[in-house]
Amino acid sequence: MLRTPTSQSALCKHALSCFFALCLPFLAKADLGVTFQMNQDGSQVTADVLVYNFTDILSMQFGMKWDPAELEFVSVSDINLPGMDQTYFGVNQLNDGILLSLWYDQSANGYSIPDCSSIFRITFNTINGQVPPIIIDSAVMIIEVYNAQMQEIDLTQNLGCGALGKASGKLFRDDNDNCTNDDGDLDLEGWQVKFVVDKLPYFATTNANGNYNIVCPAGYCEATVLFSEDGHIWEACQLVTGFQLAENQEVDLSFGTHDLGPTSNTSGVFDFDKNGFSVKIAPNPVRSNQPIFIETSSEMARQISLQIYDTNGRLLHNWQQAVAAGTVQFTAPASLTAGLYLLKIADENGVGKAVKLAVY
Repeated sequence: MLRTPTSQSALCKHALSCFFALCLPFLAKADLGVTFQMNQDGSQVTADVLVYNFTDILSMQFGMKWDPAELEFVSVSDINLPGMDQTYFGVNQLNDGILLSLWYDQSANGYSIPDCSSIFRITFNTINGQVPPIIIDSAVMIIEVYNAQMQEIDLTQNLGCGALGKASGKLFRDDNDNCTNDDGDLDLEGWQVKFVVDKLPYFATTNANGNYNIVCPAGYCEATVLFSEDGHIWEACQLVTGFQLAENQEVDLSFGTHDLGPTSNTSGVFDFDKNGFSVKIAPNPVRSNQPIFIETSSEMARQISLQIYDTNGRLLHNWQQAVAAGTVQFTAPASLTAGLYLLKIADENGVGKAVKLAVY
């Protein structure tokens, strides 16, 4: 008997279990968008490869093609996918204007990043001053994208990421702490700037001249920078810079940095009162999402309070801790991203002090 096919959507109208078993995976599936954000600076052209709906992606491969009579390939840089490096790019056909890319999540859990994040940057020299488009071409490489549910995801060029702005600037060593890029100030290469738009983080890294540029969605943006190098803590003159980034707007934002001194000076022991109560925090600085260890030394049992604030004065964590007489060690129940924070510790009488906590 010949059966008439019945669509899944029709079946799901009559069976809730079918909805979850069949319909839900298809509703959750969304095309992966890839946009090439082109920027020309004299004879140099950069293309930031921005992604949209990059959620729980397990693997991805695609080939890019451009007019080799107009653009000369220079390099791939600023790779922002875990485990991906230069070896994940096929460069044998660059003379024909073809670059291949392949990536997979080595954790096998699927990887997610905010919409319109750049996954890598391609740099070219323009031959005739023109900036032709870059096309994702299935003829040069089969396009394959899979998510963590082993669903194949369609890749669509120029999906999303239309309302974008750009920020650029320089990071320099500001030895006289005047927050101005004076003659002789050292350019800082390979240091990172973080931008937060709608609570989502975007990152940029400086080049050999201390310059960076970043493309991110338009909206209210907070820019921060924190450095740790050679056993010293560095910070920008302005810990947080907030500004409104409009669509197609370019903002010039530079950061002067200064040295806070050796990390060993920032952990410190702080005497809170005359009863012999002291607190030591280590390590300081601490890597992002790593535990913060606190050690107290007291002649008597105490009930202490601990609070962590961000640079805008917002209370992020607040907890109580009972400590016995003698030396007690415990871990702060906080997971912090890169930045500067204020850790305030007080005893049961409200007597205490605050220490600057650096996370990188």
